[in-house]
Amino acid sequence: MKPAEVVVVSGKGGTGKTTLTSVLAKTLIGRCVLCDADVDVPDLWILASPDVRVEEEFYGGTGPR
Repeated sequence: MKPAEVVVVSGKGGTGKTTLTSVLAKTLIGRCVLCDADVDVPDLWILASPDVRVEEEFYGGTGPR
């Protein structure tokens, strides 16, 4: 069986993406993998308290285009 993938996306801040994702994660505890791909403020860990297995630095471009 292929695993399901749920992506929560919005271009606007403050819409509840992190809150919704943390509720889904708590519901699926032990059966999901979380990835907070917010390059500005990755704060899903505050609400979800995950067991962090991999953490990598993000390096963007040289500046705005």
